[in-house]
Amino acid sequence: MKIQVKKVSVPHLTSLIRKMLLMDSSVYLNINNDRIWSDVYTPTKDVVKSNWISAKEAIQFEKPLEETIKLSFFSGSRLLTCLGYFDPHNLSAEISAFKDDDDIIYAEKIVFKDNSLKIELHCQDISLGFTSMTSDQVSRAFDPSTRSYDFNLSSEVLSKINSLMPLDKSELFTIYVDSQGVHVKTDSFDLVIDDNYKDKQPACSVFKSFLTRVDKETYKVSVCENKMILHSEESNTMVALNLAITE
Repeated sequence: MKIQVKKVSVPHLTSLIRKMLLMDSSVYLNINNDRIWSDVYTPTKDVVKSNWISAKEAIQFEKPLEETIKLSFFSGSRLLTCLGYFDPHNLSAEISAFKDDDDIIYAEKIVFKDNSLKIELHCQDISLGFTSMTSDQVSRAFDPSTRSYDFNLSSEVLSKINSLMPLDKSELFTIYVDSQGVHVKTDSFDLVIDDNYKDKQPACSVFKSFLTRVDKETYKVSVCENKMILHSEESNTMVALNLAITE
């Protein structure tokens, strides 16, 4: 089947792709009439990320979609490079798709074109798998029922934390709360990141490498029994980081 796309918003689509590239070099997208979304996890399932944008803001279809389309690209960076070649004000597309034995629609290829350029991109072979969580899995991953406390994490503070992390070789950083507020601490530094919340709480540890999956945005952070959930205040992004077991 052929699905015609009258207009593609390059800024909206590239923003979503960049967020997902922090999780995997491949990109997995689900598209329906309402939204474009990606719910993925790392191979160890220690980091889960959910992100969506309005379909109306990003893509205008010639006809309303009847079902969800799944698109996956082996190289998300190649997809970004291709999008950068086009006139962002005059980009359209044609999606070639098929239904599998379970009646799920997968894209085979997508042809992008503007007034002067056309590029054909083949999608990843579905035999390699399509990494996407079910709605139940997403609900469980971001379930805040065991939440102990919340704190604010600004994009500026997040950038500062990332710049401080290389000061020592430890794999973990610790989050704790005292009379000064919420701290992030390693062997080499101790930084107050939110001085509004000051109720004493047990310390918890997180792997430093997990922060590479987190976009530089402002978050409301919920510390739960076995994970830390970050809700972005700038986009429709959620990230769940498993806490490290240190005992």
